[in-house]
Amino acid sequence: MEKCEEIKINLSQSEKEVLGLEDFGGEGEIEVNQALFKKLNPNHKSEKNFIDALPIGVGIGLVENQYSIVVNRGTHFPTKVKKRYFTSKNNQEEANIVIYEGERLLADKNRKLGEVNLRGLPQGPAGDVYVDVVFQFDQNGILTVHAKSQNGQENNFEINYKEKREEGEAIEDLIRQFESTRIDDEGKQLIANARAKLLQNIQYIKLKLSENIPRKDRDRLHKRCQEAENVLNGKGDDQTSITNMIQTLEDEAKKAFKGQLLTSILK
Repeated sequence: MEKCEEIKINLSQSEKEVLGLEDFGGEGEIEVNQALFKKLNPNHKSEKNFIDALPIGVGIGLVENQYSIVVNRGTHFPTKVKKRYFTSKNNQEEANIVIYEGERLLADKNRKLGEVNLRGLPQGPAGDVYVDVVFQFDQNGILTVHAKSQNGQENNFEINYKEKREEGEAIEDLIRQFESTRIDDEGKQLIANARAKLLQNIQYIKLKLSENIPRKDRDRLHKRCQEAENVLNGKGDDQTSITNMIQTLEDEAKKAFKGQLLTSILK
């Protein structure tokens, strides 16, 4: 549940090996707004239902605590948005999609609304297997989150968002928090992005290690991957050291694979 992040699905971050998704950039995004809804439902008479708008963004957590807003603040009900996310680990078996309310740059700084677990993902390299996530608000503010994997596995989560919103902090306070912490959050976001990039490189190199390359090169790369994983497992938060590790892995991989086009690493 990073072409689209957790589905960062890294879907990553869990003691039970529920991995995360990654967001590679809005591929497959669809929005059905109030005008289209009225066109598709000509007999719908309650115009007052269309004055409601989402007071703050909602989205999902991705790998390494990154955050992807799915429905933006100010979007009117009813609406439907679909985004595609990709796995962050090779042969990832499941994706845990955590839904948040808020616009802080790090997922866990926002308010958790619920989660959807999707099991039985198809085998495949990190970044190749996708999960489509749909956020749909009806005219009464009921939010349904639907997740469907590449091989047809699916699951839903439903919540009365209007009721949930009344229980939460005032929107003004949430926006104030977002603005006052922006600089600090931006710094932490850069680290989270670097950690996600390092994870992506590790997964790609591990996949390539199964190919026919000299044992000396394979052993050296395997050692580098272990060192990089130790950085991630240790919750390393030094952006410079993480960036250096990314560059080291890329340089070693280029040598080992004799100049092959390593698109997953170099993009």
